[in-house]
Amino acid sequence: KTTLLRGLLEGARGRRIAVIVNEFGDAGFDGGLISDCGAPSCAPGDVIELTNGCICCVADVRNDLIDVMRKLLARPGKLDCILVETSGLADPTPVATAFYVDNDVRDRVSLDAIVTMVDVMHIGQHIDDPVLDGRDNQAVDQIVAADRILLNKIDLANASHITAVEHSVRKLNQTAELLHCSHGQVDLDRI
Repeated sequence: KTTLLRGLLEGARGRRIAVIVNEFGDAGFDGGLISDCGAPSCAPGDVIELTNGCICCVADVRNDLIDVMRKLLARPGKLDCILVETSGLADPTPVATAFYVDNDVRDRVSLDAIVTMVDVMHIGQHIDDPVLDGRDNQAVDQIVAADRILLNKIDLANASHITAVEHSVRKLNQTAELLHCSHGQVDLDRI
């Protein structure tokens, strides 16, 4: 996901982009990698880390997300987009509600897409995890909620494996756009 975000920022083509990174743990990692990317759209303060929990399941952190969006909207100049990177464990549905529960945010920001990145080489073991046995499977939740699904690392898989992954993903989400990519390289306009 970090490689994807860095690529999006580097290819911003003059767009003003803010990134909100939800770190889950003691040390912020992704935010530093993203803010050091050197992209012209990545000015100091444009990468904001939420480090006190997962924004999908901790109400205070979801409120932090709303507060951060309000602060971004109060800055001078119009943002072209706000990218929210959740932790890999996040359920995107509660995160998406942050775009609708606050009147100011709802009136000024629209949710374009929920994007899920799928590692084609390892997704099978997550979808079919026998320990989870269909209960609280974040990989499944993320695929089900997605509007766009990035099938990443296709350069490492053969055509029949990619077709099998597409079939597994389609059983969970029949309507999301599937995009093939390697190294997280996708044009911002596609997502």
